[in-house]
Amino acid sequence: MDRDNYEVIDRFEGSEYNPNIEIVLKKYDDRPIKALFVNEVCQSGMWLDPMVRGEATLHYSRRLRECVHIYFDEKKPKNMLVIGGAGFEIAKYLLRDYPTARLTVVEIDPVMLEAAKAHFYLDEMMEFGRLTVINDDGFNFMEETDEIFDLVVNDAFLGGIKADTNMLTDLAAEAVHRILSDDGLYVINLIAALEGSDSFTFLMERDMLLRYYDAIRVYPTYPDMEADKHQNLIVAAFEKKV
Repeated sequence: MDRDNYEVIDRFEGSEYNPNIEIVLKKYDDRPIKALFVNEVCQSGMWLDPMVRGEATLHYSRRLRECVHIYFDEKKPKNMLVIGGAGFEIAKYLLRDYPTARLTVVEIDPVMLEAAKAHFYLDEMMEFGRLTVINDDGFNFMEETDEIFDLVVNDAFLGGIKADTNMLTDLAAEAVHRILSDDGLYVINLIAALEGSDSFTFLMERDMLLRYYDAIRVYPTYPDMEADKHQNLIVAAFEKKV
């Protein structure tokens, strides 16, 4: 997302993980949004219109929501986990789309949580009792939890476009496999190319996931983009191997 015609309305400093957190007002697809930027890279968005505040905003987030809807067309998740909170855009629509499910969001950065409370209605979201927010490292949480989740979303980024590498290791894949229900869905937001020299991260993660799941689907945010160009790739893994 470009930063043309934007207005910075707040800044959050002192983060160990995400320097230069800015809250921005701008137009996105010709509609006004509030966005959270880290190092001039957009991490989350929220429509300013209160009637659609809980809907997916950013293009990658809409694609991720579509992926989840395809899988949970008939059966519905009861317990969900998101690693990486930022402005809680994903959390908003998961709670809205699955009104009987519980959701845990793990966010490592306490400054990010301050920003979410100040600008993205995090406190109000927690009032309904279905959302649990944990300030911790995502991998540590998965290693220690005894809960089982029907949906796990890995949207962990540090400092802008750098993915949390702890969440892209074989140990992390094994941890997700342990806490995912037998018919559950694991979804990862990767920034990579499908082919060519910039596809290493995607190919590595795909091959790693195939050791734990029988089915992998990839949903490019922009299907018409050239395959050797970077973009958000939504990678879905299911049919868990025993």
